[in-house]
Amino acid sequence: MTLNEIAYLAFVIVEVIVLFIAATYAVFLVYSWLHGAPFVGTETDEFENIFSSIPIVSGMTFLDIGCGDGRVVIDAIKKYKVNGIGIDINPLLICYARFRASWLKIHSAKFYIAKIDKFDFSKADIIYIYLFPKLVEKLIDKIRNEAHPGTYIISHAFKIEGLEEHFLKSLSGKKFKTYIYLIT
Repeated sequence: MTLNEIAYLAFVIVEVIVLFIAATYAVFLVYSWLHGAPFVGTETDEFENIFSSIPIVSGMTFLDIGCGDGRVVIDAIKKYKVNGIGIDINPLLICYARFRASWLKIHSAKFYIAKIDKFDFSKADIIYIYLFPKLVEKLIDKIRNEAHPGTYIISHAFKIEGLEEHFLKSLSGKKFKTYIYLIT
């Protein structure tokens, strides 16, 4: 084999790998979409506005339901030294979130591939939600049963119908409002 043939073969192998990764990513995006939770990340410049609106203390447990690429969890850990947990049904996004946390040397970040209705919310002091209302509706009873008094529920972009008695405040953002609830 000549050097050109080896280079061509290497190029073809790389192309096949890239196409495989792209196809796998597309399959998981469709899977997420069909389960009511397509990946749409929160813009990083919105974090500070959201996080500074509640009293966050080092050591609190921050849970991001539908964490996607983990950016909110990672930012919360970096800025506030919280225990960060992210859950999502998309294995590729969880894999990326774990890689990103490891790359940034944020070893306290925990990311799980899990269905939101099967995950235990009871240890969370702050629950961050950026999901479609139809999906959040399914969580109302779970939040009521598992969130302890003093738990903050942060819902980015959508009000949570059924938690009105716990409503604390809303924040204006670039694109969406954020709604904050306090379980009493």
